[in-house]
Amino acid sequence: MYKNSFFSQVLLGLTAMLIISCDKDFNEIGADIIGDDHYNFELKSYDIAANTVGTGPVQSNNLPINPLGIYNNPVFGKTKAHFVTQLELKTPNPTIGTNIQMTSVTLSVPLFSHVVSNNSDGSKTYAIDSLLGSSNQIFDLKVYRSGYFLGDVGYEGPTQITQKYYSNQTPDIDGLKHPTVLNNGPGSENENFFFNPAEREDTVVNSEGESSVVKSVPALRLELDKDYFKTHVLEAGATNLQSNNAFKNHFRGLYFKVAEAGTSAGALAMLDFTKGIVTIKYKADITTTTSTGTTTTNMDLSLILNMTGNTVSLLENEPSAEYQSALNADFDEEQGQSRLFLKGGEGSVATIDIFGNTDANSNGDPDAPDGIPNGIPDALDELRTKNWLINEASLTFYVDRDMMGSESSEVPDAPEPERIYLYDIPNKRQILDYAFDNTKGRTTKLDKGIYGGILEKSADDRGIKYKIRVTNYVRSLVGQDSTYVRLGLSVTENINLITMAKVRLENPVTEPLNKFIPTASVVSPVGTVLYGSNIQNSTPNDPDSDYYKRARLEIYYTEPTNNQ
Repeated sequence: MYKNSFFSQVLLGLTAMLIISCDKDFNEIGADIIGDDHYNFELKSYDIAANTVGTGPVQSNNLPINPLGIYNNPVFGKTKAHFVTQLELKTPNPTIGTNIQMTSVTLSVPLFSHVVSNNSDGSKTYAIDSLLGSSNQIFDLKVYRSGYFLGDVGYEGPTQITQKYYSNQTPDIDGLKHPTVLNNGPGSENENFFFNPAEREDTVVNSEGESSVVKSVPALRLELDKDYFKTHVLEAGATNLQSNNAFKNHFRGLYFKVAEAGTSAGALAMLDFTKGIVTIKYKADITTTTSTGTTTTNMDLSLILNMTGNTVSLLENEPSAEYQSALNADFDEEQGQSRLFLKGGEGSVATIDIFGNTDANSNGDPDAPDGIPNGIPDALDELRTKNWLINEASLTFYVDRDMMGSESSEVPDAPEPERIYLYDIPNKRQILDYAFDNTKGRTTKLDKGIYGGILEKSADDRGIKYKIRVTNYVRSLVGQDSTYVRLGLSVTENINLITMAKVRLENPVTEPLNKFIPTASVVSPVGTVLYGSNIQNSTPNDPDSDYYKRARLEIYYTEPTNNQ
């Protein structure tokens, strides 16, 4: 990198300027330019303490996207993802008419997809994005009218709050569903449902009776019970249709319930249900009165219901034996664990103590402890006594490729999260390096590239490691501008989503999470296994040993001349 002598001179000049400017606000530009070469900067590695913590049930209402289906992850086990949503009238207080004759009721939710090819006949071939499993694997999908009211307001003691709903409330929702299966049309598509990647073709007829074919992207598409919607929507009465509040109180919404279909593995897709609609088409007599008299006309009409009300993602997990063992492992305050299991949804995150937890003294001299703990790890105490210029600090997490699958592994490849996210647990917020990084990637999933957490892959397209920059955070700790806190590490479906979701079970098991985890972790359906901080190895001089893949903090620094 930078073989040109001009660039070398520029870099040397910048380095000299940076060394001269040795205050705690050391200019960050140099660290960005040097990349991974680091030239003659010194490197020091610090042991961290990292532990897996199961989240238990998590707040899962009103997520930006939601999973639906069944997925059997070879590492983490099986997940069933159900879903419930309120319905809202696109046009409140509609004119329904009389003498109703039903034409069709269609539910449609577009799938995330991209065009693979444009065909010679004008059609397009699509592939479905955000799909776990194969699109030709079937499962049982039944849609019911929900009897569970999803309110906007709840209470925590006397305090009024926005109502929260959780991933483990399937029994609550299922117990109050109306018994009629709404997608009970011909072909038993509910019992043999699959995420169809085919381009949609719909025949539409205009007011003059002329028909044409309209093409659209692949979608979850179901024909619903016409008589049921005639009785419970079109004939519900003006009072129940006059506003969306009245309609939601009357009809409540739809409940999507999934189950296995025979021996099929099933599949799981991420969906934006806010773009979903239920279209009711019918004929009815509409009477109009003018100054010249009253006229009744039989008309083709439609009523559209949007899926834009409150929603809840409902998750049922059957953890694999190895994952369950990781969730049951003892929390090791001092050294951490050998493996970190990060899983989205109702899953697990890791806690990170980036300087460990050893606090035997407060004078910054590990060889002469004074026996007076000060709440600060000894490694950080020691670092504060030095006058180093911190050029870069980062946390590196290697993927356990034997567990996640690779060319050399007998384990089936498991889908890997493209990014992981490091955050401040006690304050429930992002760290400084995230906040200061405004870089944009070629896609939104690659925004904040300096902060990092992006999966580095090998030639076989499997993960090698994640690296997260913590330079500004460490500088603030050394300069005592920030308080030393425990950090959290989770998978993320969207690096720009920084809201937090509540953990439902507030008990000693989930206590390290401080009651909240990132919402972007709840959204994600995938997970990864990383090497942890506590890896013992009898051959530490072997560069290929697992010991060198342990999670650790690395600091590149420059020691000013007057310190040498």
